[in-house]
Amino acid sequence: MKRIAVVIAVALAVLAAAEEDPVAPGKPPDGAELRRPPPDPAKPPKPPDAKAPPTAEQLAAATTRGLAALTKMQGEDGHWGDKFPVAVTSVAALSILASSDDPFADPALWKAYDWLLKQQKNGDFRAEGHTWLHSQGFATLFLAEFYGRALLNKPPPERVKLDELKALVAQAATLVADAQSAEGGWWYHKAAGGHEHEGSTTVCAVQALRAAKNFGIPVSKEVLDRGFAYLKATQCADGGFEYQKGTGTSMVAGTAGALATLVLMSRLDEKVLMDAIGYLGRQQVAGLAADRFPDYALFYVTMAMTVVNEEYGKLKPEAAAWIPAVHEAVVASQREDGTWANIGWMGSQESSSAYATGMYVLTLSGPQGRLSIFHRDAPELPGGK
Repeated sequence: MKRIAVVIAVALAVLAAAEEDPVAPGKPPDGAELRRPPPDPAKPPKPPDAKAPPTAEQLAAATTRGLAALTKMQGEDGHWGDKFPVAVTSVAALSILASSDDPFADPALWKAYDWLLKQQKNGDFRAEGHTWLHSQGFATLFLAEFYGRALLNKPPPERVKLDELKALVAQAATLVADAQSAEGGWWYHKAAGGHEHEGSTTVCAVQALRAAKNFGIPVSKEVLDRGFAYLKATQCADGGFEYQKGTGTSMVAGTAGALATLVLMSRLDEKVLMDAIGYLGRQQVAGLAADRFPDYALFYVTMAMTVVNEEYGKLKPEAAAWIPAVHEAVVASQREDGTWANIGWMGSQESSSAYATGMYVLTLSGPQGRLSIFHRDAPELPGGK
């Protein structure tokens, strides 16, 4: 089984900006640079260079501290975050799935799972703030990955009724698919057949649908193909991706998310991928870390480069160079209490810290391949389920 490109979604994935700034990964601010000319192919960007990449022991210690911090932040009822709790809880719970060979031994995972089940009706999760899609998308992604881990676990956890959970994921995925716009992308709200669309919601939707499909849940090939086509149509001449089809401005974090999604295509578009890798290479890790949405950017670039490295190996050595360089930056930015800071766009310290910590734990543990969306090929399912 070959490995894929987020997370995590997440990606898992990622969550839109706060209610007063409802655009993620960042609508171009006033005066933003317009579409740039194509890069000079004679000057390819240098691969990232980690000065002191963390050891396996340091990565494990940072991950353990991050998970311990998440456990302390978790509400008694199992949720994380006072704003966007469905999406934030899904991201945090995904980080547990991604970090452990035995995630079902962690009470925090079960508390989150039980809480999320109570937040939906017939697979439909509530809108949070300005966005329904991020709640629905990240919850669908988490439940699909949770179902897959339970299905493949030997034996499956007794608490999980696999047939019922599979049916629930199918309901949730159908609602995501039905919200696709006429343009092929997704918007923040349920707008089946509508004309509103943007990149971060499309990344979130496509990754959720791909995770569901990975575990035998019916997902329309046409819906996925149109989602991939929409993202490809948002690529600018410089290799980056715009926030919304037609805006003409490349976004750093948005490019990482789009690349992490397009590596999941059954048939890769190499020019699109290589142009995007070139764009990110010109930003380097420092540029992503300084972006308006660094946790989103660093998670998705790690996801993307993990898959590219798996697919191309030594033919594209810069992909492998990204992972230790990102990990170096993430480990260095972890706070003493085991959490990571968010840039504050979420509107509250509680949600910001839980979201950022979940995303960075995913960034550290995702390349270990425990989530299906970190592999291009779907896992082999027992009994052809």
